Amino acid sequence: MPDWAATAVVEVEVPRELWREFTDFGVTEFDSAGQQVSQGPLEYAFGRQVFAVPAALRGHPLTVELYPGFARDKGVHPWRGKVRVRFLLSEPRQLGDGRDITVLPGGRAPLPVQRTRDLNLPEGFAPLVELNVRSSGGNPDATRRVVVSP
Repeated sequence: MPDWAATAVVEVEVPRELWREFTDFGVTEFDSAGQQVSQGPLEYAFGRQVFAVPAALRGHPLTVELYPGFARDKGVHPWRGKVRVRFLLSEPRQLGDGRDITVLPGGRAPLPVQRTRDLNLPEGFAPLVELNVRSSGGNPDATRRVVVSP
């Protein structure tokens, strides 16, 4: 886990056609000492677990284990799935000058370009930008996280 991570987001996805072969599906996260950090069921073919990263675990490995429960008596058989782990900072950082961008329906607007703060990223990781879209005033109506290409 990166030493700056405050929150972890673990996403698990199995193909829909494979989902009906499971009676249950557990997802558990462990620290480097084997202690359980978080756990929960995968309720559908796609699921997400979010948990706060304890300060003592920052900078240490995290293991994600998947526990599929097969519906057939024959026991375990080959299956596939995707796991995505995202680590988030404790405080978001703004890109650009922090001004709102107004986009008319059907229109486009460029995002402000600014180099992200240098972070110690593990191999295979890339920074994310979170986009919040809202109608005039109020809370965000939609949020999307996009990977920033190096």
